[in-house]
Amino acid sequence: MPLFVEAGADQISVHQETCPHLDRTLRFIQSEGAMAGVVLNPATPIAMLEEVLEIADYVLIMSVNPGLADSI
Repeated sequence: MPLFVEAGADQISVHQETCPHLDRTLRFIQSEGAMAGVVLNPATPIAMLEEVLEIADYVLIMSVNPGLADSI
């Protein structure tokens, strides 16, 4: 992720479903100087973010599952 920040990214989002240590990942992103966001797939309960809501700078809820647009 430092490479993204070096390239100019000021916000980095990670999928909750694929990140086993979400709290650590969010803190790492922030320590690199970027805002840290969490992305949820449509079927993922918002309650899954209960432990990281105080850490995350923003939350993005997808309107379709990843890859679905490719099949349309």
